[in-house]
Amino acid sequence: MKLKFVVVTAISNYMLNMTSKSLV
Repeated sequence: MKLKFVVVTAISNYMLNMTSKSLV
């Protein structure tokens, strides 16, 4: 099941983007 991995990766990247934008 690669779909689950893709979803987790997408969410992780999204959270990282939101966090970095908030810090900057």
